Amino acid sequence: MSRWVTGAADSVSGTARVLGVPDDGRSRAALGRLLKERGVDTSHFRHARPALPEDDIRAAVTSADSYADVMRALGLEVDYANHRRVRRKVAELGLDTSYFTRRPWSATPAAARRSRADDVLVVLPPGAPRPRRERLHAGLRERGVPYRCASCGNPGE
Repeated sequence: MSRWVTGAADSVSGTARVLGVPDDGRSRAALGRLLKERGVDTSHFRHARPALPEDDIRAAVTSADSYADVMRALGLEVDYANHRRVRRKVAELGLDTSYFTRRPWSATPAAARRSRADDVLVVLPPGAPRPRRERLHAGLRERGVPYRCASCGNPGE
């Protein structure tokens, strides 16, 4: 395969078009493997992924607590595609990740739940809609007020 073919295209799909290869996933994958096997330089392609050097991965895994930390140490964007690539490479190298701690994507903890009683047990302005019965009862239970009539003590039966 000559240099002008890959130089005229900026992706594997573009190279396939120049060569007249069908534009489907299997053909593109086969062409990409062929380019790699023949040592054709594809670093100028639009979606070329940077190589993951073995030494860099080993160093990053030993100092990281998660795959996201490994990606950051390698200068990769923390996303699904890079996560898959790094996990595959780590598995291929047989590196130990048993000490990794799983953290949620958003590291910010959820806000503490506000008291329902503070929202419901308030004096409303005239004409405001009344809160639902279930919310009123939940607010009273939260404050420790038993559900019964204040004058006769009837528990609602």
